Amino acid sequence: MQAMTAELEREIALSEAILQFGEHSAEVEALRADQADAVLDARLKEKGWLQRLIDQVRELSRVERERAQAVEDAAAARDATAQISQLHAEAEINRAIVAQGQGQSSRDRRYIDRSRVRPLEDA
Repeated sequence: MQAMTAELEREIALSEAILQFGEHSAEVEALRADQADAVLDARLKEKGWLQRLIDQVRELSRVERERAQAVEDAAAARDATAQISQLHAEAEINRAIVAQGQGQSSRDRRYIDRSRVRPLEDA
């Protein structure tokens, strides 16, 4: 009964944090990690593990979470770099299009100007 009550309390706390901060917020992720540690502690204590071993398991778990976060951050940085490169390439293309358009516009104006001058020369 006590375990079920604790589980419900964890779910309520998590739901409240999601409502307050958003599903993928740092606060919610921290709460999930804390809850996972608490559940792990309780299960290992039930199995008779010594606190020293439980602390070591928690430390390994923390290190693994940090490593996974570092991998995720590196992937996000690579994605951001690729997106920035793509945006630079698109901006370069747009500048070329504008320059081409401006050059075309200048040629069109010169042609129109010459066309206006010709009838005067013929007269």
